Amino acid sequence: MSSEPYNLSDIALHQKQSDDSNAILPDVESLRQQIGLTDEQIFRLDALRRELNEPILELYQEMNARQQVLETLLVDGTSSPTEIRELHNKVEFLRQTIIRLNFEYRLAVREVLKPEQRKPYDDHINQVSIDLLQENFESDQENSAD
Repeated sequence: MSSEPYNLSDIALHQKQSDDSNAILPDVESLRQQIGLTDEQIFRLDALRRELNEPILELYQEMNARQQVLETLLVDGTSSPTEIRELHNKVEFLRQTIIRLNFEYRLAVREVLKPEQRKPYDDHINQVSIDLLQENFESDQENSAD
């Protein structure tokens, strides 16, 4: 597996923003040919994505909202250190839960794929994540320039 694991929450967030239900497998036919996925594998991978997509997305959105509140509390000077620590602990708990779910997803994907398919699939998904992060970064840059 690659040293930069893909993050399903990034893909899930992009799917919600773009309303693209196939963002994790944007070109199924190309991926099918590239690594030899069977119809059953595609079905099982899609089922895994759907099963984990919504919970991860909800956790990701909650974590981001709490992180924004935390950033505000750190600079506003009205909250106690105890309140700030409690919120920080909640954010970290959410972050760890997302990491755990991403790991569970990767383990489940590993069971669906043949050993020779794992590295090409991982490379493909990592590239999707990189592309999404780049797209989000560019979008953020455009929005901040406005």
